[in-house]
Amino acid sequence: MGLNRIIDNLVTFGTPVRNDYIPNYSKIVNFLNVFSQNDSVQQKGMGLISGARRTFNSPSVRNIDVTMPYEPGHSDLWKDLRIWNEIIGPILK
Repeated sequence: MGLNRIIDNLVTFGTPVRNDYIPNYSKIVNFLNVFSQNDSVQQKGMGLISGARRTFNSPSVRNIDVTMPYEPGHSDLWKDLRIWNEIIGPILK
């Protein structure tokens, strides 16, 4: 968005992906978007009637579906330490 500095690592968890709120991909070195098909909040798009997507349509974003084997809901995405320890942590190392 309006950032004027580079972000080395950005990890989002269950973030609604909306056409009116697109990140400036050129300012993000490593972008991991974690989502679950069981997240009933994410596609509501923070109140938008048309809803939101789960994934970013950019080759610079790594969209990571953690539905199986964790089966997390919206808040579980960031609360379940297994997702960070077994998936996100190793990618960032």
